[in-house]
Amino acid sequence: MKNKNVFWIDDFNGKARGGYYIRNDLFKFLKKLRYSGEEPVGLKVDDNWNLEVIVKVPDSSELN
Repeated sequence: MKNKNVFWIDDFNGKARGGYYIRNDLFKFLKKLRYSGEEPVGLKVDDNWNLEVIVKVPDSSELN
């Protein structure tokens, strides 16, 4: 079964295992974004493992 919360490198075709965990403030950051009125809709990871949070552009009817 595919887990929609797991992100894979596009051309990976081998065996993999988990078990390495890191602490981060991503969920706190996403909560702050939502509180400020932004809606996170995606994540982007570049070749240096920098993480970009992508947010929804509000419709003109949602402005103001």
